[in-house]
Amino acid sequence: MIFLDKILLYTVDNDPESRLIYLIALILGMDTIRSKQPHGALFDNEQDAIALVLAREKRHVWTVELPGEYTENELRKYGINIVIIDHHTYGTLDRAHDPETGVRKKSSLEQFLELLELRDFEKADLCNRFARLMGFEASHGWKIIEGIGILDDRYVNGLREAKYSNDLIRHVFQFREKLDRQLDPEYDTKTEAAKAVYEARTQIGDYTVFQSDHPFGVAGSIATLSVIGDSYFYARKLDQEPMIISDCGGKKLRVLNVSTEVIKQLNDAFRGKYSFTYGAGRCWGSDNDRNDPPILLTELLAVLT
Repeated sequence: MIFLDKILLYTVDNDPESRLIYLIALILGMDTIRSKQPHGALFDNEQDAIALVLAREKRHVWTVELPGEYTENELRKYGINIVIIDHHTYGTLDRAHDPETGVRKKSSLEQFLELLELRDFEKADLCNRFARLMGFEASHGWKIIEGIGILDDRYVNGLREAKYSNDLIRHVFQFREKLDRQLDPEYDTKTEAAKAVYEARTQIGDYTVFQSDHPFGVAGSIATLSVIGDSYFYARKLDQEPMIISDCGGKKLRVLNVSTEVIKQLNDAFRGKYSFTYGAGRCWGSDNDRNDPPILLTELLAVLT
């Protein structure tokens, strides 16, 4: 393992993947600063971020899914080495590809684990700790931990490509649910709401369309239901079919499981609007809280269909 006492981890904590990164950092005794921002977090929106970092007196800072070129550059002026852990694009800011090779990066969790350079006995210790804390089987261990990152970046198809059995995929989903429950006390309420939205889905052209007027987001639960259906791996699966999710009464729009050509089409059509990509570059999203005027579902459908 590298010398973790020399490193400050500045991380979000707003989904299962980032929660797992944060928990691993705590177990390893890393110096951490946890952002309280929800999805869409920006380093430039962190209150007193520069002062907080400088107060830790670390020359190496790893940031997790906190894009913010101004703050990053300001810290570099103090001689701080910034390591960016990310796998998304944000408008024209590409954090999903290696800037030199153009190769697509792995998930943030996978990057974090590679940076740690853990030895086998350290991996085994982490697995045993999580088995005790979270109740998963230690024998599945490292593949379950890595699986959270694969699932976040490449969804269930990524797990299949990594040769995960259906049983092991089920364990990864169960572990992710436990991480989700730590973050969201309304997990059950949102899951039940998502089930109703899932059942009310419609078909427009090649796209399965889900519309939710709930004040809370259900897109993540919809994506999970598209994989598991009514029971794990035995119902009709939508996880590889194109989907549109209009969430929070149209405030949040998501397009899932499309080609990179469609992603480019969306970015071109809504240039200047706030948008981001995820899911191995095959999913697109926009939050209308940051768009004036907002992107309407009808406009999105007009581009896609």
